[in-house]
Amino acid sequence: VNTLHPPLYYHLLHLLSEPADPGAAQFAALRDSSAWLAMLAVLALTVLGLRADMSLLAHFTYLSVLGSLPMLGYLGGAVNNDTLAILAGALFALGLTDILKDTADERAWLILLLGGLLAFVAKLTAAMLVLFSALAALGWLLRSGTPLHLGRRRLLLGALFIAPVLYYQAYLWLEYQSLLPPDLGSKDPQGYAKSDFARYGASAARLDLAGWFGRFIQYIREGWFGIHAHRSFFKDSLLQLAPLIALHGFALVALLQTPAARNRAFHVAGKCTLLALLLVLGIQFYKSYQGHLAAGTLGGLQPRYVLPFACAFAMLAAVFVDRLRQGPLVFTAVVALCLGALYYDFPYFLRYY
Repeated sequence: VNTLHPPLYYHLLHLLSEPADPGAAQFAALRDSSAWLAMLAVLALTVLGLRADMSLLAHFTYLSVLGSLPMLGYLGGAVNNDTLAILAGALFALGLTDILKDTADERAWLILLLGGLLAFVAKLTAAMLVLFSALAALGWLLRSGTPLHLGRRRLLLGALFIAPVLYYQAYLWLEYQSLLPPDLGSKDPQGYAKSDFARYGASAARLDLAGWFGRFIQYIREGWFGIHAHRSFFKDSLLQLAPLIALHGFALVALLQTPAARNRAFHVAGKCTLLALLLVLGIQFYKSYQGHLAAGTLGGLQPRYVLPFACAFAMLAAVFVDRLRQGPLVFTAVVALCLGALYYDFPYFLRYY
């Protein structure tokens, strides 16, 4: 069990797959079990998009952004607790969109709370994503004067989901005197001092802020627009990167646009989740650079940690396209961008899978 993350994902895989033979058979069973979680995430993301009242071109844009992020597909077929975090983010975004419609019933709250709980027990960064987006959504509701409709049943439902969170936090505090899971340095200081991390860090040269930012951009290019793993896939040319970068640019423009009455909840949910994603990326950059200056380590920059809210880029890119005047030229240009973004991932998956 990985002690650096909450253990639910690993317990789930243990329950879903208990093969009689160890080795390759065991790995295949674990991978299949994790793939089921990934398929549930795909289902939730599909429902999220289908519920939006958008043009066919906007729906195609939404699916194209999700389908062209290679790490989503890669992690879906891997044994990695990012899969549970991605499922959590998808459920949370689905529930949040329904709640922002002002016609939400208990099912929307149930989906939102389930996504939040799964995020918390999957990964710290996933918990930060749902927390920041919930705060952003709450701020929008208060500013717009939208009633929260917090009745007794919904408060009780929230308490049922918050109870496991409080239990887990109490356990961490009693066991480690911390609200966060222990890392190797705090759990086994002597072991960490003998590790390659500590030995390398003591003598490693330090990068300045500009150098660390350049490393950050490199990790985004490799780990968000490509695959950063034991079988990596990097898009080396601007032609390969341009379509997906353009679709992300659409999302950033929609982040600044005022939500219209049509699809207001979908737009606002996309804004809240994308703001949370950008904030967590900023925290990751700051914390990793502080760790680099203190110990010389080069880790901590992992774009895949914010993949639970990859749907934010898809949602806002779709909103941007939906608000365009979709004549023949616009239609052709958007379709070309979407196909270009999808096409450049195919060679990797055809080669290895």
